[in-house]
Amino acid sequence: MLGLIRRPGRVGVLGGIVLLIAVGSPVAAGPSHPAGQVIRDVAYCHDDWGSQKLDLLYPTVSITFPRPVVLWVHGGTWVTGDRSDAYSNSFVAGLRHAGFIVATLDFSQAPAHPFPAAQHDLTCGVRFLRAKAAQYGVDAADIGAMGGSSGGHLVQMLGVDDGSAEFVDRGYLNFSSDVQAVASLWGVSDLTRGDLGPGDQKKLPSIFGDASTWAAASPIHYVRPGLPPFLFVHGNLDTDVPPQQSKRMNRALLAEGVTSSVIIVAHAEHRLKPAGGAISPALGTVVNDVVSFFQHALVH
Repeated sequence: MLGLIRRPGRVGVLGGIVLLIAVGSPVAAGPSHPAGQVIRDVAYCHDDWGSQKLDLLYPTVSITFPRPVVLWVHGGTWVTGDRSDAYSNSFVAGLRHAGFIVATLDFSQAPAHPFPAAQHDLTCGVRFLRAKAAQYGVDAADIGAMGGSSGGHLVQMLGVDDGSAEFVDRGYLNFSSDVQAVASLWGVSDLTRGDLGPGDQKKLPSIFGDASTWAAASPIHYVRPGLPPFLFVHGNLDTDVPPQQSKRMNRALLAEGVTSSVIIVAHAEHRLKPAGGAISPALGTVVNDVVSFFQHALVH
């Protein structure tokens, strides 16, 4: 990989109360951005079919710059959704309140643009943020990624990026596409298992091609030592993406000596929708755990 070298993050015990202001000294003086600022419609990657865009959501507290940034990658079965999903997302709100910049990205969607077009866009997005770090107040050494459902799959792929064809992108090739921490929320780790919900399973050929290509599009296929820390969140009653997806990926990472944890939420369907009782741990606790994970991995 070009540019920055991937470095392991530091991960502490999850589950405690999170300090709302991220601690750590800034790397260097940078531009000032007012609390709560949002910069919209930033063109970050130019495909043959047009420009992809991202929004930058700045911390909702006053803080010095540069700051760590976490990419938010929306779900939608790889075929729908957009970056506006971040504006009502509890995990995004928690990160902003803790002093993180959040970059929410649009990307190429199937079936018009099958995989790996989306992955190419997102790796380009990481490199773009490093290239423009001074302009946007980003700490180029501390970039995390978080996504839900199919977005969870895409951020896992960012975390296991090995420079092969599934990851090669179009721009800013002098900058690294490494991320330093990954949080996958009810995400897909292994397309080859055949255990997704019936509707999602039927869509896979139009998104990824025939089944012979699914291993190459599965994050678990690339697990190896030296990857950044991972955190998985999954509802125990999820039938769209079963929790076994996160559990298997977690076990595979631990077996290679990679720092990894999984939070299984009781009474929770896909997207942590309550089923048969209040979810446990409560959403606020899970948000705090995710914020704590990024604080330990990215803030120094």
